[in-house]
Amino acid sequence: QPSNNPTTRFSRIDLLALALILLAALAFVWPLFVPGWIITQGGGDLVSFLWPTYRYAARILHEITLGHAPFSALLWNPTLYSGAPFAADNQTGLFYPPNLILFLLFPDFPYTALEALVAFHLFLAGAGMYLYMRYELRDLGFWNLEFGIVPALAFMASDVFITHLGNYNIVAVSAYLPLVLLCLRQSLITDYRSLTTSIRWSLLTGLTFGLAALAGHAQMTFILATACALYGLYELIVQRHYRVLLLGVFSALIAFGLAAVALLPALEMLRYTARAALDYGEASRWSLPPLGLAGMISPLVFGRGARDFWPPWDRVEFGYVGVVALSVVLFARGKRTRFFWLLALVGLFIAFGKYTPVHYLLYKLVPGFSSLRVPARFILLTNFAFAALAGHALTSTPLPLSVI
Repeated sequence: QPSNNPTTRFSRIDLLALALILLAALAFVWPLFVPGWIITQGGGDLVSFLWPTYRYAARILHEITLGHAPFSALLWNPTLYSGAPFAADNQTGLFYPPNLILFLLFPDFPYTALEALVAFHLFLAGAGMYLYMRYELRDLGFWNLEFGIVPALAFMASDVFITHLGNYNIVAVSAYLPLVLLCLRQSLITDYRSLTTSIRWSLLTGLTFGLAALAGHAQMTFILATACALYGLYELIVQRHYRVLLLGVFSALIAFGLAAVALLPALEMLRYTARAALDYGEASRWSLPPLGLAGMISPLVFGRGARDFWPPWDRVEFGYVGVVALSVVLFARGKRTRFFWLLALVGLFIAFGKYTPVHYLLYKLVPGFSSLRVPARFILLTNFAFAALAGHALTSTPLPLSVI
């Protein structure tokens, strides 16, 4: 039976849960431990773009620390094309702390370090989801291990993460979604928290979002911002209090201040790239066809991976979150689930892209939206919402995992 005496203190059971989530993350990247194998097979952006980019960053930083090169060497990469901006390129992840630490530790940045970063961020996604559900359901007055474990595994193994194992920066930014929304949630709920506590959580929201932005993927950062804006608007409508707006603005300023070292040069560079003015045909490429929702049942319906994918449309994420989560999500009821249903629908309709008017209206009306491609990636919001709804559903239809 669920406990009616939840506590904010972590127990051995919570540590066990996080250990299980870590093992699950390592299971997804098992080639790390097999000589001659890499993730992903073929490498994706890991081999073709990110590894050479990170090796260049590590080498230049090493030369700077030895006094063999000026700091200005980070501004331009003469080895890419006929030369290209480096620090201003959002995808270099140059200022993201986990990247920067490894750049400084390994001047000859090994490929295994990049694989380890993928594994770490898969764990971060699962651990963040576990923590989110722990705070969310603790407030309802009960907690069982499966209420956090099932959502954590569902989110970290959802389509965006597994499809993009070879796109580390997509995985890294996406992994922060539960943590960012957790901090934002704690800052905005006002029923029992003091203003000082709300400000602290708001500060954490900004710092966490700023870290996510530094990881280096503009579209996924925009998707996180969409989730935060929707939650802030939801709480503003529910609470009808100006404090919600002020705390949200404070968090946004902290996030921008932390990430400005990467964001401002990237915004300056944007106008010199093809993304500065994408026509709608290009901006809506890789939309999720409504028929693609069948892929939520199983990733094998349309074939997993570039080699086995057979439909005539572009290969995109289909929003698979696992049979267990999908089976129980429809049982989620109550006022506390309304935001997650809203978030799931918004993510889904944007992911449909050119197949509904929603994406076109955003393309026309929202600043910066016209620079983004691959609408299907907004399914990340739906996957997060489904994972959270599964946790809520399990409070009334728990699985037999409490024996742990």
